[in-house]
Amino acid sequence: MYPELYQIEFYHFFGLYKTTIYTYATCIVIGTLLAAIYAKRTAKKELGVTITNNLIYLVFIAGFIGGKLFFFLENPISFLENPNTLKEIFSGGFVFYGSFVTIIPMVIWYLKKYKIPILPMLDILAITTLIVHAIGRLGCFTAGCCYGSTTNSVFGLVFPTTLGQKVHPTQLYEFITLFIILLFLLQFKKRQLFNGQTFLLYINFYAISRIILEFFRGDTRGFIIDGLLSHSQGIALCLIGISIYYYDKLNKLKIMKFSKNKNKQKSNKILITTVLPLLLLLLAIDFIGSGCFVNPESIGYDLYVDNDEDGFGDASADAVLSSDVEEEYLDGYVDNNDDCNDSDANINPDAADIPDNGIDENCDGVDEVSDGGGS
Repeated sequence: MYPELYQIEFYHFFGLYKTTIYTYATCIVIGTLLAAIYAKRTAKKELGVTITNNLIYLVFIAGFIGGKLFFFLENPISFLENPNTLKEIFSGGFVFYGSFVTIIPMVIWYLKKYKIPILPMLDILAITTLIVHAIGRLGCFTAGCCYGSTTNSVFGLVFPTTLGQKVHPTQLYEFITLFIILLFLLQFKKRQLFNGQTFLLYINFYAISRIILEFFRGDTRGFIIDGLLSHSQGIALCLIGISIYYYDKLNKLKIMKFSKNKNKQKSNKILITTVLPLLLLLLAIDFIGSGCFVNPESIGYDLYVDNDEDGFGDASADAVLSSDVEEEYLDGYVDNNDDCNDSDANINPDAADIPDNGIDENCDGVDEVSDGGGS
């Protein structure tokens, strides 16, 4: 994994300045730039609308604030109990769709203010969102976060924080899924029957893919039906039902002539009654527990205390879940309980047994006896 691309160091009037360029942040910036280029060119070509850089700047700022805010809200008690960690929120940690809570109202306000057709623009923004989301998931992979549950599958990978455990690379699963959806919608959009169709299909496809990906996720965020239907899957099912319903309504209206005032009014009414609830549901799917830099230990495998730091856990100690151990204390735990004497680093399964001393150094249950030696 490559969570950091490089570090910048230079001297100024106040001394040495150091900053780290993170891979995840770089991926988000690249995705945003590509999405902005697509949005500007497509809006100009299809709608005759010039999207200024002001909108791009506003989206980026709103997305940053929302993403960071939701990252804080995922575990506010931890930040409040450790105020020093608050400064780290600016260098790492981001809930991708947390940014929606600030981006969506701002974008809608901007479109209405400058009289830009809303539903056609949402079709364009569906594509731009897929671009940023997909590249952002690559950033999650390189950062070594947002992985899935433990697995013995050939697809399993070991991440730096999984203590040698193979886990599902759900970041790559999601990247591939989003990329396929993106390619399909790019082609479909050229032949769509009504404005908003591409957007609704995006919502639908993402919800379906999220239901499937939830089975491979490693973080537990609660269930509607214990062990069977998670909160995210339940919301996704609601999202699919609602989007299908309004897909049918928009299909009957066939809003394609957005230059007419009547259709503008219909567009705005549909936006208020359908699009906003759909976006809020989509936001909720990810807010419940997705996004980058979720606690990587949340996959919940067993750990054992290693008091003598010899790499073997105390055989007499109870197991604890990795998700219950704060990251700063993880070095004191291991994933085995093979140490028969965890107060002495010279006694463990890898140690050589000294004959005839009455001590079982290698924890095999027997003290070695030399030829002709004592007990």
